[in-house]
Amino acid sequence: MKHRKMLLWMFFLVPLLGLFMLVNVAEARTTHASAAYQAFDGGIMLWESSEGGIWVLAYDGTATYYPQSVYASRPDNPVTETPPAGRVKPISGFGKVWGNFSSVRTTLGWGLSAEWGYVATINEVRELNTYLAQIRINLPTGGTVTIDPYQRTWSGGGVTPGPTPTYTSTPVQQPSGYIPPFSDGSQIATTLQAFENGFMLWIAGTGDIYVFNTNTFGYERFPVWSYAGQPDNSVTTQPPDGLIKPGFGFGKVWGNNPLVRSQLGWATTGEQGVLMPFARSIDPVLQRETYAFDTGTRYGWARVDPLTNTWQRE
Repeated sequence: MKHRKMLLWMFFLVPLLGLFMLVNVAEARTTHASAAYQAFDGGIMLWESSEGGIWVLAYDGTATYYPQSVYASRPDNPVTETPPAGRVKPISGFGKVWGNFSSVRTTLGWGLSAEWGYVATINEVRELNTYLAQIRINLPTGGTVTIDPYQRTWSGGGVTPGPTPTYTSTPVQQPSGYIPPFSDGSQIATTLQAFENGFMLWIAGTGDIYVFNTNTFGYERFPVWSYAGQPDNSVTTQPPDGLIKPGFGFGKVWGNNPLVRSQLGWATTGEQGVLMPFARSIDPVLQRETYAFDTGTRYGWARVDPLTNTWQRE
């Protein structure tokens, strides 16, 4: 009789337990974010804009996460060694992690190609509605990786080198100021937000934020180290109807810089992830290198002169 009762309880409890697990293991959310990908001899590096951290995924199956707070204030890649033929030395955020953490260099080796900006689809799978069990991120190569942040492991396929970096031997006639580390014709992942008197542009891979003024046609660049450690947008004034107070990185720049705030005004749209064409060339009139972002129908090509901190529409 005792065993019969036990079997009866198991008959009811096992299906209920299975149903409970199905209900509580679920795809919590799907988001889209600007991202960057780079393949190495021993694995890959991934960066996505929603958190700003960098994943180092080694081919031995281990996954290590470097939050933005850990690497943003580090010096740019300090490694002076020249890479072997057919290999590249990583730059920007990837370069900071690779260059400042010897274990990453030992594990990954040299880059196989330049970093690749794209807009990623990110799926979070949670257990018990709170426990983050898996992160799935698609790759620009067509593959997908699945990361277990607690076991610090990953799996997936479609990991390939990516685009071959291109170089130019065109001489620069005069100093050109800061030029983003992207080849002419690149497609770079960005986030754009429109304001009453201009727009802000965040660049994946470097973390830079540009503030473009459409009244004066001046611009200002804020490197990631200049704003990452600042407080979140502390402005408590509520925007007028139909306007928006910016958040995240844009909010930090806007909220902590009164001049930016007074010149741009309030945001008129939310943030928008854009895979944006990038161009760089020697201006025949200025006799120095300039660069441009294709913002699409809203502002067209924004051509930047880094020596005068001005820009123009094309």
